[in-house]
Amino acid sequence: MNVSNEITQSVRSNSSEIQNASQALTGESKDLERLSGEVANVIGEVVIGVDAINSFVTRSGEISRKNKEAAESLLFGIEKYA
Repeated sequence: MNVSNEITQSVRSNSSEIQNASQALTGESKDLERLSGEVANVIGEVVIGVDAINSFVTRSGEISRKNKEAAESLLFGIEKYA
């Protein structure tokens, strides 16, 4: 009977360890889910920022092109009357 008690005690002890590990794993999984959500939000913000930068760069290029055309047109006009 003594061996049976030892086995029962060992099973109880191991079950308790498994339960504790399972609870810790559940907590870690929740933390991972929360952190994954935060990372996804930050990535979304970065994408929005990159899109804004791309728009500004494109617009700057358009403005520069128009300024160049206007300067060339002005220079042509000045040369025409000079």
